[in-house]
Amino acid sequence: YGIEKLGIQRFIAKIKTHNQPSLNLFQKLGFTIQKTVEVFQEVHLAFSPSNVEEFRNQMSYVITKTI
Repeated sequence: YGIEKLGIQRFIAKIKTHNQPSLNLFQKLGFTIQKTVEVFQEVHLAFSPSNVEEFRNQMSYVITKTI
Protein backbone atom coordinates (compact mmCIF):
# COMPACT_ATOMS: atom_id res chain seq x y z
CA TYR A 1 0.00 0.00 0.00
CA GLY A 2 2.71 2.45 0.99
CA ILE A 3 4.67 1.97 -2.22
CA GLU A 4 1.76 1.78 -4.65
CA LYS A 5 -0.71 4.26 -3.16
CA LEU A 6 1.43 6.67 -1.13
CA GLY A 7 4.50 6.67 -3.35
CA ILE A 8 6.90 5.81 -0.53
CA GLN A 9 10.35 5.24 -2.00
CA ARG A 10 12.44 4.60 1.08
CA PHE A 11 11.88 2.88 4.41
CA ILE A 12 13.96 3.79 7.47
CA ALA A 13 14.35 1.73 10.65
CA LYS A 14 16.01 2.87 13.87
CA ILE A 15 17.01 -0.04 16.08
CA LYS A 16 18.92 -0.06 19.36
CA THR A 17 22.49 -1.27 18.94
CA HIS A 18 22.02 -4.07 21.49
CA ASN A 19 18.94 -5.50 19.71
CA GLN A 20 20.81 -7.97 17.49
CA PRO A 21 17.77 -10.13 16.59
CA SER A 22 15.97 -7.10 15.11
CA LEU A 23 19.10 -5.93 13.30
CA ASN A 24 19.47 -9.40 11.78
CA LEU A 25 15.83 -9.49 10.71
CA PHE A 26 15.91 -6.11 9.00
CA GLN A 27 19.12 -6.97 7.19
CA LYS A 28 17.49 -10.19 5.95
CA LEU A 29 14.62 -8.02 4.69
CA GLY A 30 17.10 -6.10 2.54
CA PHE A 31 17.73 -3.09 4.78
CA THR A 32 21.30 -1.77 4.82
CA ILE A 33 23.04 0.02 7.65
CA GLN A 34 23.31 3.74 6.95
CA LYS A 35 24.90 4.89 10.20
CA THR A 36 25.31 4.19 13.89
CA VAL A 37 24.40 6.95 16.34
CA GLU A 38 26.38 6.24 19.50
CA VAL A 39 24.74 8.96 21.61
CA PHE A 40 21.31 7.31 21.15
CA GLN A 41 22.72 3.77 20.86
CA GLU A 42 20.86 3.33 17.56
CA VAL A 43 21.59 1.82 14.19
CA HIS A 44 19.82 3.47 11.26
CA LEU A 45 18.93 1.16 8.40
CA ALA A 46 17.32 1.97 5.05
CA PHE A 47 15.55 0.05 2.30
CA SER A 48 14.70 1.46 -1.12
CA PRO A 49 12.86 -1.08 -3.25
CA SER A 50 13.33 -0.48 -6.96
CA ASN A 51 9.78 -1.71 -7.57
CA VAL A 52 6.76 -3.12 -5.79
CA GLU A 53 7.33 -6.67 -7.04
CA GLU A 54 10.89 -6.74 -5.70
CA PHE A 55 9.61 -5.64 -2.30
CA ARG A 56 6.87 -8.29 -2.23
CA ASN A 57 9.28 -11.03 -3.27
CA GLN A 58 11.79 -10.06 -0.61
CA MET A 59 9.15 -9.98 2.14
CA SER A 60 7.68 -13.33 1.04
CA TYR A 61 11.10 -14.95 0.98
CA VAL A 62 12.05 -13.81 4.48
CA ILE A 63 8.68 -14.68 6.00
CA THR A 64 8.66 -18.13 4.40
CA LYS A 65 12.26 -18.83 5.39
CA THR A 66 11.62 -17.65 8.98
CA ILE A 67 8.57 -19.87 9.45
